[in-house]
Amino acid sequence: MAENPNLPIGETTSLESDVTEIDSGMAKEAKKTREVSEFTDFFGLLRIYQKEMIFEREDYDPMVDYSPSDYDDEELKEMEEYPYDREAVLKYITQVRNSGGFDVDVYIPAWLHMNLVNFMPVEMSDPGERALMYKLAKVAIDEINVDMKSKTFELVEVVNAVATANCIALAYLTLAVKRVGVKQEEAATITIQAIVNFHWDSPFDLRQWRVKPDAEARAVEG
Repeated sequence: MAENPNLPIGETTSLESDVTEIDSGMAKEAKKTREVSEFTDFFGLLRIYQKEMIFEREDYDPMVDYSPSDYDDEELKEMEEYPYDREAVLKYITQVRNSGGFDVDVYIPAWLHMNLVNFMPVEMSDPGERALMYKLAKVAIDEINVDMKSKTFELVEVVNAVATANCIALAYLTLAVKRVGVKQEEAATITIQAIVNFHWDSPFDLRQWRVKPDAEARAVEG
């Protein structure tokens, strides 16, 4: 931009400064992407799993140690109907820790949810749940293509879906995708992980995504 001859050398008009700020802001905006190498721990959902949990103690007894808000008859009945399964709980905790919430397939009884469960596997055999997850997957792929600045990927299938409680409403999706424009017989499937917001009072939106690291890469990092 040419200097204004009516101003001392190096000084600019307010209009020139505004234009410079706008240009700078646009450049920063252009660099924004939701692709990450490591996911953010939204709402601190993973924090409780970072240390040893009471459920992992050898002597843990839910009838003695577990303290829900109220021991009402309905909850006691549920505890009797769905007794504590230590093996399942330990598997659940391990899955959350190792995958950051993405690879969880263990169902934990509802009476344990308050102090243990932040991630729930979605029952994809349920038509309503399946339809919602595929809708969220479409949102994710559309937004990923925005980040890629072209229609790069198309969805093949939702491989796995895990959701948080409705008050937070985040879906942790594992998606099989393929590159657009590649011949069908040559198209390799790529696995993408995406965190998508589906809260009732806000539009569906992609929070973060990445190409899932392969097992060998994870082993090296570990």
